[in-house]
Amino acid sequence: MAVDKARGFQFHLMVVTSEQDLPDETAAWETLREAGLTHLHLRKPHWDGARMEACLESLSPGLRACVRLHDHHALAARYHVGGLHLNARHPLPPQGYRGPVSRSCHTLAEVERYKTACEYVFLSPVYASISKQGYAAAFTPETLREAAESGLIDARVVAMGGVTPDKLPPLQALGFGGAAVLGALWQAYAHAADLNALRSAWETFRQAAAKMNPNDEAR
Repeated sequence: MAVDKARGFQFHLMVVTSEQDLPDETAAWETLREAGLTHLHLRKPHWDGARMEACLESLSPGLRACVRLHDHHALAARYHVGGLHLNARHPLPPQGYRGPVSRSCHTLAEVERYKTACEYVFLSPVYASISKQGYAAAFTPETLREAAESGLIDARVVAMGGVTPDKLPPLQALGFGGAAVLGALWQAYAHAADLNALRSAWETFRQAAAKMNPNDEAR
């Protein structure tokens, strides 16, 4: 993780899984974990509980600890995942759950409402989506600057949507606590299923984050 010394917090790189099923997908996730991934948002809204459970069963304990589960939250305790992600489909965690929680936000009003109750929230789409055609940025640069100046964008807000390596420095400058990567990482892999190329693409993100703070290792 890159440390923003001026603000005193770390800039996190996170990965969101492709909504579509990809070849050798669990091997791809394990490859990213071995290359320094700490947060894998497992988002497969079309999977039923049995398929999600089989997937979690197949993961290494180290990767399970990185997983933030978007669906089938009842499986979290059994498989010791890293946390739960809340969204419109699942707005509340299971009764009795005490682990880390994050949430999807699509407006600044939602960020203001939810971020203090979460470890972090996603704000999207900050840039035009790579994975969803026609899914344009929802915020102007001026709106983001105003939100940053007011303190609404801070270490608990993670930028998502259209994130590429060159976008990391401006996101950090706005005060985002991290960035979630989806289309820029999975688009090429979906066609070639090349684990070496995937690792190289991820390393490009890590290096871009590291350049923001040369004395710290990006994750």
